[in-house]
Amino acid sequence: MIPVGTDALRMWERWPYMRIGARAYMRSTYDRSGGNEAADASHFLYQLADDSNVTLDLAGSGILYFTRYNHWHGSPWHYVVDGNDYVVQETSTADPNHPAPGSVFLPKEAFPNPLTWTWSDTRGADLSWVPVGFTRSFQLAYSRTHYGTGYYIYQMYVPGARLSRPIASFRAQPPDRDVLELIRRAGSDLAPRPGTEEGERLRVREQSGEVILPETTGVTLTKITSTPSMLRALELSIPLEQAVSFSRARLRITWDERPTPSVDAPVALFFGAGTLYNRDGREFLVKAFPVNIRFDDQRVYLACYFPMPFFHSARIELASPTDDTRSRMWFSQIRWSVRYVPLRAAHNEVAYFHATYRDYPNPEPGKDLVLLDTRDTEGAREWAGHLVGTSFIFSHRAELSTLEGDPRFFFDDSLTPQVQGTGTEEWGGGGDYWGGQNMTLAFVGHPTGARKASEAKNDDDLIESAYRFLLSDLMPFGKNAIIGLEHGGEDQSTEHYETLAYWYGVPKPALVETDELKIGNAESEAAHLTLAAGFRAY
Repeated sequence: MIPVGTDALRMWERWPYMRIGARAYMRSTYDRSGGNEAADASHFLYQLADDSNVTLDLAGSGILYFTRYNHWHGSPWHYVVDGNDYVVQETSTADPNHPAPGSVFLPKEAFPNPLTWTWSDTRGADLSWVPVGFTRSFQLAYSRTHYGTGYYIYQMYVPGARLSRPIASFRAQPPDRDVLELIRRAGSDLAPRPGTEEGERLRVREQSGEVILPETTGVTLTKITSTPSMLRALELSIPLEQAVSFSRARLRITWDERPTPSVDAPVALFFGAGTLYNRDGREFLVKAFPVNIRFDDQRVYLACYFPMPFFHSARIELASPTDDTRSRMWFSQIRWSVRYVPLRAAHNEVAYFHATYRDYPNPEPGKDLVLLDTRDTEGAREWAGHLVGTSFIFSHRAELSTLEGDPRFFFDDSLTPQVQGTGTEEWGGGGDYWGGQNMTLAFVGHPTGARKASEAKNDDDLIESAYRFLLSDLMPFGKNAIIGLEHGGEDQSTEHYETLAYWYGVPKPALVETDELKIGNAESEAAHLTLAAGFRAY
């Protein structure tokens, strides 16, 4: 069963479940010539009128899960759903030369916070995760053309796919209140706990302890053999004075005694930040839905609530930093805890959780950075699963111009991207480089890094990072996935990137080739024309 609409948020514990029959796409106003003309803005598909400049035009049935606009630019926006025109705007639309502080989407009841955020909070973008269902067609048009930039994520489903509810045509109604309350809990403990009614019903079990991590070795936190199970919470904490050095320690998780860990990542990046340096003493360095990093006056607390299934065992380890001599030290008083529940799913229903790390100290000119290529991952060539997020460092020198690079994702042997964005900070939920400011929201953020090098307080303050998590807008694949990111507008940046791709996957395909038609090959065409005889062509 595939959760759709607000169910795709409400049923977040089903994050690991396979999405056979769903396909995600991301379209945008990127420069079709392949460059970065005027920062990927105002590349409309066509114009219907002076106040109707179309950027997205879809036929069929599906759900628009996410939209991103640069500030309020382009509004009022026309959402033409199954022939019905809904006007969407925000409070800066009426007088765009004098934007309104604290602006909101309008109509406010249909586009409420926290499913929407505007440039006042994101530091440069208007974002909406309000699901917009359509049964026959959907069209998105901008009324104004000035710096009309944006990207949009939608899903469509094969006929017969088992959905949690029928797709209904959008009617500009308020989203379900329980979903709004759920997203507002980002940054808090989302997982079931022992001793609660929910915990008793789910039979939650908990382990915890305290360890020392030596300077040059590793330590096993736990090996869980009560299986099959679903890990629901992983929490760490460390004394404040050790936090920055602990950023480079490695977290490793191995499922079911597989030959290689499925999670092998620097601690800070795994929990959503490039470093645990907190430049302005915020309580939350990261206040995202699946992960958070919280500070008090004595310790730093790191939490992850991605559901992680396994069938035989789960081994969770920490390893000392080896790539940064500044971080080599004995770490003491590391406290850890895990919570898990019995897994009520068959082997073919859920996928393993992965966090795949890549380090690019010297990006190759002219080639996208590859955050994930499942064709060469963990010893398997074919994987089925879905992408659920990225966390990445894009500069160690507080150089923001590298953000002109676009995300480009290819699924299932496609030679053209199903996902094409308008820039890196747009992918991270901002606009105009977040104005150099930091921010952290449920699914997007720029938690670390000074506005420019001259304002950095130390070397750790030069580390610029961002995150993007996908829940309702996750991206399934049935055979393979290549997750790429340009470095600079034309892959010319020399900034040092470090990237992490979060995904669920099983090492077997869900899409299997059963036939092939070779256009231009007479024998192949004749065979298929024979097979098609008597059938209606569509």
